[in-house]
Amino acid sequence: MNKITIFLKDKKLLEKNSFQEVLKSYFERRGVIYEDKNINYQKTNEIKTEYCLIVREEGDKNTTEDVIFTSSNTNKEGRNTAIGQAFSPFLNTLDSFKFVSSRCKLYFYDFNTFSADVVKFDFSCIEFLFLNGFSFKNICFLGNSSWKLKGYKNVDYNSINGINFFIEEKDKLSKRNKANQGTYFELIDSDLFFTANLSSANFGSTILYFFVISKLYTNMVKVDYFFNKHTTLKHWEKFKDIIRKISNNIDFVEELQDVELIREENFEKLNEELKRRTYIYHRNLYDKFGPKKCFLCSWDVPDLIVGSHIKRFADIKNDSYLSDEQKREEVVDRDNGFWLCVLHDKLFENGFIYVDVNKDRFELSEKKIAEFSNVVLLEEKIYSTMSSSWNKEISKQYMTDKTREYCTAHFKRTQI
Repeated sequence: MNKITIFLKDKKLLEKNSFQEVLKSYFERRGVIYEDKNINYQKTNEIKTEYCLIVREEGDKNTTEDVIFTSSNTNKEGRNTAIGQAFSPFLNTLDSFKFVSSRCKLYFYDFNTFSADVVKFDFSCIEFLFLNGFSFKNICFLGNSSWKLKGYKNVDYNSINGINFFIEEKDKLSKRNKANQGTYFELIDSDLFFTANLSSANFGSTILYFFVISKLYTNMVKVDYFFNKHTTLKHWEKFKDIIRKISNNIDFVEELQDVELIREENFEKLNEELKRRTYIYHRNLYDKFGPKKCFLCSWDVPDLIVGSHIKRFADIKNDSYLSDEQKREEVVDRDNGFWLCVLHDKLFENGFIYVDVNKDRFELSEKKIAEFSNVVLLEEKIYSTMSSSWNKEISKQYMTDKTREYCTAHFKRTQI
């Protein structure tokens, strides 16, 4: 009989009936009789989670190394434990173990109970496959698993454009489920910014996202985090300790550089600061409105959606009534803007569209349109950019007092 070695994190797992059930299901799937006496169990620090087992079978002619990822030891109701917090160390395990994917199969045991989180798991699995050279034929299911990969069967992994593919898929995931809108990252002029969501339910999946990014993007990643009532400095320090073990190319941006927005003596430093503030502004809009989608026409092509300031950067910069600190705050204020497509951004910036603060809705500017000789043609062309479902109303959750102040200033600048 071939020599079989099972690598695991902790030999105490051998005492669990669920562990034996996983192995019986695995050997049954392979058509091999499970006999404990013929198996050598070896504890290793290379395995980072108890939910992962690696089975090495050494024969006369070839050696196989199969990987089992199991949810059987988790609380069935606590899907975040297996999907979010166990999967990232599982990936880290595979990265450390240096297995050969061509001679290895990946077995999932008992994942049908996690249907509510299948979208997030689909996404995680796809990135795992892409990074480690797996194909769909390498995937097997054990126990009661009925989970299936959705929507990726025709993906050509050889043509995937690394980090861009990952960002696009994360954006799609965020649009499908608001619960997946926690962590935010964006490429701005070839610089990658990453803002972590460190609340308990998102902590594990955030590490997973960073793990994938560190493999796809080899340059420096600028990292900060969302500060909210669920996140403390303790979470942030723990997160930093973990990702330092994953990558050395990290720039922790905990405080903004102290650069005056009204001075340009050090252009390089100022340019870096403005880029940083652009990202923070986008991150804040994301926190308020969700993924990039034009507020007016609902167009959602990320590369053609911009963070459109209500009070423009130039107006903030030249506002003599504001202190430097107030200027910094207004530039990144989530209440000072909307996601707009590039066309509606220009129409809004130039006053062809404005916000009526008495009605909390967008309106076309009769004044601006009247400035053109062919009024009817211009009005028709502007209307032609708007779908029948064009969103004019601004709900109370978005029309804050601060937003109303900015819109009043925009009206004075463009309509009076």
